[in-house]
Amino acid sequence: MSDTFNVYKDGKVVQTGTSPIKITGLEPSTLYKAGTFKISRVIKKNESAKEIIPEFKTGAVVIPVDSVELSPKSGKISVGGTLQMIASISPANATNKSTTYESSAPSIISIDSNGLARAIGNSGEVNITVTTVDGKKKSVAKLYIKTADES
Repeated sequence: MSDTFNVYKDGKVVQTGTSPIKITGLEPSTLYKAGTFKISRVIKKNESAKEIIPEFKTGAVVIPVDSVELSPKSGKISVGGTLQMIASISPANATNKSTTYESSAPSIISIDSNGLARAIGNSGEVNITVTTVDGKKKSVAKLYIKTADES
């Protein structure tokens, strides 16, 4: 039979379990001073003296990216013109919202790291892909070079 441990805060048991014991319900990214929590060992219903748990800091909560949507989904750009692409990440409170952009034909339409597409070729159709750093989620938009006879 395993030994049991009791974790105390303000004189009250807040967690009971076997080794390794985890204290649940803590605030993320919080420094807990030595003595905030105490621990005792229970062997055959006999509880040891409470010992001070040293200072520790909890980790940050990481909220992963579920999806990304690129807008507009399609568009036309005149030669020399630009179009700002927008990546919408879900959930909105995801921890890492970093993205990368890629053009399937950068000699026709280039795209910078901020999602600004620039038409540099005379004609063509290009896929612009945004990819999240967290989870490698992708969304694709199709852009075209607007010809001179189009208004």
